[in-house]
Amino acid sequence: MLRGISYALQMVSGTFDRIAYFYRIYDGNLVRLLSSSRSDFFQGGLEYFLNSPHPAFTLLFGQGFEYRLEHFGRLGLIEMDLFDAFFALGFLGVLFLLILLGYYAAMALKKK
Repeated sequence: MLRGISYALQMVSGTFDRIAYFYRIYDGNLVRLLSSSRSDFFQGGLEYFLNSPHPAFTLLFGQGFEYRLEHFGRLGLIEMDLFDAFFALGFLGVLFLLILLGYYAAMALKKK
């Protein structure tokens, strides 16, 4: 049991050093640290989403993945799955996705 402790401590120490390094680079901004600076892309993506020419349609049905990539460049894909799904699919699309995933989860857990 004691054999791997030095190796585990090296791994934890390396992880801590990496987190401390990025904490200093981000000037102590915990949101940027925890989101790996994807929160910067989120702000830009949210601005494009909210300023769409058809806001009611966009909130319900989203903008689609390809539309966002073509028109917004890097801000078209935030790499935060929940927000990417919402911006691309809208409220109804995310609701349908959650219902579908819930159905499959219930089927997987259902006893035969």
